[in-house]
Amino acid sequence: VQPAIAAAFDEFRAVDKLLSIHRPDSALARANADGKLSPELAAVIQHALAIAKETDGAFDPTIRPLADLWGF
Repeated sequence: VQPAIAAAFDEFRAVDKLLSIHRPDSALARANADGKLSPELAAVIQHALAIAKETDGAFDPTIRPLADLWGF
C-alpha cells in the first residue's frame, strides 16, 4: 500500500509543478509570463480541448464561460 501512496503523491506533485497558479516555477506560470508552452503543458491543453469537443462543451477548460457569467 505504501508504494502506491508514494506513487500517487509523486503524481500529485508532478501535476502541481505543471499546473499550479501558486508556484512561479510551474509550467503554467511560466507560460503566462512568457507565452511559451512546455510540451507537457501543451499536451494537457490539447487533451482538455479534445474533451471539451467530445462533450459538446459540457467540459470547458477555458475561463470564458465563467467570465461571461460574472460579467467580465
